[in-house]
Amino acid sequence: RKAAIGKTRYEVGYNAGFSTISRYMKVMNTEEYLQMREEGFANDGKTPTATDLDINGTWDKSRNKDWQKELVGKTARRNRYFASISGGSQRTSFLLKGTFEDETTVSPGKMKYGRGSALVNLNHKSGDNKFSANFSAIYSTDNNNAVARDFYGFAISLPPNMPELRMPDGSLNWNLGPKENPLRYLQQQYESHAKNLNANLNLEYKILKDLEARLSAGYSDYRLDEQMVEPVSLMYNPASNISSSANSSTYANVASRGSWNFEPQLNYGKEFGRSSIQLLAGMTFLKSTSGGTTRSASGFPSDYLIYNFKAALNTNIYSADDVKYAYSAGFGRLNYNYDGRYILNLTARRDASSRFGPDNRSANFAAIGGAWIFSKEKFIDRHLPFLNFGKL
Repeated sequence: RKAAIGKTRYEVGYNAGFSTISRYMKVMNTEEYLQMREEGFANDGKTPTATDLDINGTWDKSRNKDWQKELVGKTARRNRYFASISGGSQRTSFLLKGTFEDETTVSPGKMKYGRGSALVNLNHKSGDNKFSANFSAIYSTDNNNAVARDFYGFAISLPPNMPELRMPDGSLNWNLGPKENPLRYLQQQYESHAKNLNANLNLEYKILKDLEARLSAGYSDYRLDEQMVEPVSLMYNPASNISSSANSSTYANVASRGSWNFEPQLNYGKEFGRSSIQLLAGMTFLKSTSGGTTRSASGFPSDYLIYNFKAALNTNIYSADDVKYAYSAGFGRLNYNYDGRYILNLTARRDASSRFGPDNRSANFAAIGGAWIFSKEKFIDRHLPFLNFGKL
């Protein structure tokens, strides 16, 4: 994911794959199923009724269907395309890359998941090596169009002699008695759309031989919009006369979050004699926001208006959030090392956060630490030569 130095390089690629259910659950055939049903009625001392279509002679008793192959037996296909260009010199290098992929499902219907992304990476260093910069950003989009119901439960529970789920003209078969047609859930569609951006910038500049300035900054933004609809005119038997105004519904969720951070630093390092000193001073600024709304609507005049919340008779808001957070800090650190054996560390910082109480938005923190690497003492070499490292 980083730029490579050298001659400009172009890359274009494609790969594909597929997936299927590797093993089906073992289910009864029609003969075994009807035998089990007849035994059940006999144990209860009852006879099949007009609604027991699988056993009362209405459905073909010679028909045998493994519904797993019908409802989860498709081959899901995956395609991935990508292209990139990279190159540059010792001072400046770059990488640009784009990727797109899509994948279908083993369930019936024309559902698909797709994702696209773009990546940028730039690196630069000045001729005197005093200044360097690195920038990277990636943007991606996800689009998911999926079935809102898992078909596997139907695949292992439908009677093996139940008629086909579709009529010869392709319409749904509603003449299944008390059994529901699971293909009706293909109209209960779920859609989600997500966008995500992440960017980072790092700058370094050597002011003096022993003094260096650094700057780190970042930005992120994520947005999600998901929705599920239930158009009753397509999901129920038209003979049931279920009205859209009473039963069609829409569920929607919108969420977002974003943040930025900014952190400048000064670093000073100096060695003199058997001693070395490291000084660090810096600041941190961060702000983030997040929010979202979850709501539902029902009672649309028509299924054509099911995506328009304003057309619904009833609306409900389950949650509505808007959260903001801000943080800032100033910090410093002194590290002194003598002869690689004795270390003294002093730190101090002041933090301010919107999560603190209104009367105590800021607070000071300090710490002192010391260390002795005793394994470097001469008496250790003489008396404990097997000790590689020891620190107190």
